[in-house]
Amino acid sequence: MRPVRHGTLLAFAALVFLSAAPSHADEGMWTFDNFPADALRARYGASITPTWLDQVRLSTVRLTGCTGSFVSPDGLILTNHHCSAGCISDLSTAERDYLAKGYLAGARSDIAGLPAAVRAPAQAWIARVQARETALAAARELAETAVAALAKAGL
Repeated sequence: MRPVRHGTLLAFAALVFLSAAPSHADEGMWTFDNFPADALRARYGASITPTWLDQVRLSTVRLTGCTGSFVSPDGLILTNHHCSAGCISDLSTAERDYLAKGYLAGARSDIAGLPAAVRAPAQAWIARVQARETALAAARELAETAVAALAKAGL
């Protein structure tokens, strides 16, 4: 075994010291009802609207001891593996052990559905997402109709 040189030891100590240096948080954690939109606009030029914040807030789902985000209007969520291990186990069979081997759907129609009893607690969230998607589609259609009417009137 080769002896450690003082230069190597000093470089390692400097690396450890610098990586342990305290970091500086920008402004901390903000709640949706007290978001500093004006400060972010002034400092970074970002325009964060209440509508955007509502979309982010309503896209979040609470699971038992975890959180996730809706990624589809059908209730498909993205979360950590340990958060969904119970559901994954419920969907597994003797022939298909999804916990051990995983699962990759080739198409949306291939995604295994949860049994109704397991799906029931999430149904209210799914209904909310569907209602929001319907309202957004209606608002987009109304806006497009209004813009078309204004353009036709020459305004």
